[in-house]
Amino acid sequence: MKEWREKSINLLKRALAAYNYFSIYILILVVFNIVLLNLPLTNYLGYEFSIFNSAIIILLSGIFSVFYCKRIAINEESIKQIYKNLAWVTFIFLLLPFLISFVSLFKTITCPATDGIIFYIFLTVPAPVIGIALGVLSFSISKKFSLLIFLLLVFIIALIPVFEIYFNPQVYFYNPIVGFFPGTIYDEGIVVDFKLMMYRILNLLFFGSIIFLAMRALISSSRYLLKIAWIYSIIVPFAFIILSPDFGYSTTPSSIKADLDKTILTEHYEIHYSSTLSDTLINMIALHHEFYFWELEKYFNVKPSEKIISLIFNDREQKKRLFGTANADIAKPWIPEIYTTADNYDKTLKHEIAHCFAGVFGSRIFKIADNFNPSLIEGAAMAADPDYDNFDLDYMAALAFKNNYKINVTDLFEYFNFFKQPSSLGYIIAGSFIKFLIEKYGVETFKKFYSDLDFQKYYSKELDDLAHEYEAYLADKFVIQEESSDCAKYYYGRKSIFYKICPRYVAKKINKAWKLLNEKKVEDAKEIFDELLKLSDNYSPVIGLAYCYVELKQNERAIDLLKENIGKFENTAYYYELEFLLADLLAKNNQIVEAAPIYRTLVEQNPSRTLHSLSTLRIDLLDADKVIIKYLKAEDAEKYEIVKFLNSNSYNYNTFPYLSSLARSSKIEYKNFLMNFTRMFEVNDYKSSYGVYKLSTYFCEKMDFERARKMAALSVRYSGDKSFNSVLQSNFERMDWLYKNSADELVKMKYQ
Repeated sequence: MKEWREKSINLLKRALAAYNYFSIYILILVVFNIVLLNLPLTNYLGYEFSIFNSAIIILLSGIFSVFYCKRIAINEESIKQIYKNLAWVTFIFLLLPFLISFVSLFKTITCPATDGIIFYIFLTVPAPVIGIALGVLSFSISKKFSLLIFLLLVFIIALIPVFEIYFNPQVYFYNPIVGFFPGTIYDEGIVVDFKLMMYRILNLLFFGSIIFLAMRALISSSRYLLKIAWIYSIIVPFAFIILSPDFGYSTTPSSIKADLDKTILTEHYEIHYSSTLSDTLINMIALHHEFYFWELEKYFNVKPSEKIISLIFNDREQKKRLFGTANADIAKPWIPEIYTTADNYDKTLKHEIAHCFAGVFGSRIFKIADNFNPSLIEGAAMAADPDYDNFDLDYMAALAFKNNYKINVTDLFEYFNFFKQPSSLGYIIAGSFIKFLIEKYGVETFKKFYSDLDFQKYYSKELDDLAHEYEAYLADKFVIQEESSDCAKYYYGRKSIFYKICPRYVAKKINKAWKLLNEKKVEDAKEIFDELLKLSDNYSPVIGLAYCYVELKQNERAIDLLKENIGKFENTAYYYELEFLLADLLAKNNQIVEAAPIYRTLVEQNPSRTLHSLSTLRIDLLDADKVIIKYLKAEDAEKYEIVKFLNSNSYNYNTFPYLSSLARSSKIEYKNFLMNFTRMFEVNDYKSSYGVYKLSTYFCEKMDFERARKMAALSVRYSGDKSFNSVLQSNFERMDWLYKNSADELVKMKYQ
């Protein structure tokens, strides 16, 4: 047995002797890439494929170089051959994944190769140079422990982003191992920009110079030259880390506050924002911070021990530049810190603050759920903010279960399954389930469970049993009608990122096309939308191409395009948006007979509160002497006057949301806006309830909390829609708190 063990160890050592057993490395790389080609997102030449190959090639080339250096004599006579062999290794390591992915590209995936090649060049090509540099450097430090030192260096490099994300206000990072990573948020719009190109060129120059310096030191056996190589390998990275905020490769608190140059100190927050935001808006945002703190403290029965730092970005563009992601709002409970945009304060702010409250009872250094479980992390925040697009959260979950969008709750709480669902579905079911646990078993039990994911320990039941209880709870709370299927399709008929075709390429091209269209470069935009329509099942190219035809005064072609393609999106969320656009184009083209039935169908389908309300408004415009044509062709100020006219004899409650939005966009003076509401209100159905609810939020925006509270109180008089009742009640509680507390809270705020 001992002899066999020794033989096995010797065989393994020989296999790792890189010079003679290079085929082992090749086999590992080939198998690794075959696995990648059978996984979502990595199954074609693109961003994910490139960064995974970068990581594996760094490891393989580093290990190879360590054992290679051990087997050869490094001197002036051998150095040319060494460089030649290392160049061949580099070439083969890079060529194999590229060839494997390229064959797959033509066989199974229709994504264009150009973007994938660019990703591969800038993300993967530097990898073998980095790996060889780390391997040679490790060998120069210690021949005996060179492999261990190499693995330690890779670990340290991989650990740097963890510190950046932990301590800095950013979610993205640049790192030699993968080049660039957008962080915790999936971003379809990743591109190889000039900044990333320069970063990888700097990687090549730095690690290439390490190879040269370490080799020269090994050839000369000079301790002085070795020390120079080691010191150089330490000083340059440290200098880059210090200077990286100046070049946009990291974001520090000081660099972000240069843009967010103003601060409000409230009782529980330190709010940073740009001086370009209006005083009214920032005061409203600050008041909502305090209101949500009050609500969440009651809900979780805890509060953070220190002030929450809140960074408010002007818009998505600024947020993308400073923070790393444009679309998602984020919280870092361990700081605690939240990152939102100014126009989202009434949508996501409470959700992000809830993450900071959950951090009080969170697990370990990141103060989040045990095992980093995303269903638990997001479920807790959703449960604390259970308004989903003006629907009750539990209703949305029951809607999914009734209409065959059911998720197995047990599977959902297995780590990666959360991301396999369309994001809305995962968030809703996780949030509704956590809300059920808190309501039935108490928040104190949940707080213990949050940091120690063990259902049996804290609930004395397995997850399967709790899932059955939860489904019974939903069935008892809501009776979902058959006609709700269109609403379910609208909210759940969307693909997870794992099932989209060429998501990054399509996202990049769509963004470019819309930018061109906004710049009135219609023909250029049309060309891109045409290409994407053939490649992708994304609905945005259909919408974009239709708008191109409208800009080119080719309304009939736009209508024909929508009619030809709308069927492709049946049973998806996009079908209803295409229906609405088609009806608008028909009406605008004076084809009222065709447009009217579509609007009425949308009202019957009722896919969302917004589309139902918009379609009802269109019907009202049709009934008012077909003023719809004038309305659709008008600018916002004229649209405001048309909608105002619909209220001249009696209130048309369905117009209230659009009176508000058009008054905002047309900059109508508030006192003039109020002149529209001199009669008594009567709230006795859904339409009137929804109208005054939206009016309440507009009055709140204007900091007229007395009127906002009055409208909120009127809206709750209607209770015929169970999916809406909790939303109305929550809105009343918000307006009531603001009415009673806003004056005192504003006095306590300190501005810096």
